[in-house]
Amino acid sequence: MSPEALFDNIYSTQSDVWAYGVLLWEIVTLGSSPYPGMSAKQVMEAVTEGYRMPQPPHCSLGMYIIMLSCWEEVPSSRSTFKDIVNSLDILLASDSDVLTLGKFEEKLYEDIDKYNAEEKC
Repeated sequence: MSPEALFDNIYSTQSDVWAYGVLLWEIVTLGSSPYPGMSAKQVMEAVTEGYRMPQPPHCSLGMYIIMLSCWEEVPSSRSTFKDIVNSLDILLASDSDVLTLGKFEEKLYEDIDKYNAEEKC
């Protein structure tokens, strides 16, 4: 959730853009939980202090820049959905790889299935 949604209960298209940036991160990390290893309280504090999830090693700089544009602190400074679509079109039309799965490091991300397996025991 965006800082303004977390702290002020303000929901807007700009807060949806923030959430979309998190969704992109989840997709790029093949379904990993965002803010791995952090509690909800830690996430709130970190986001307030300007923390943004780091670039996954297997993610192109172009894709990460799109994510960062969604996570601007000031809502009016965030990309619009139209901007995001245009940026994704340009990125996907380029000859460069968006993801390099050979560099995917599963250990960097939270393993949700591990917890589900433990709950079933």
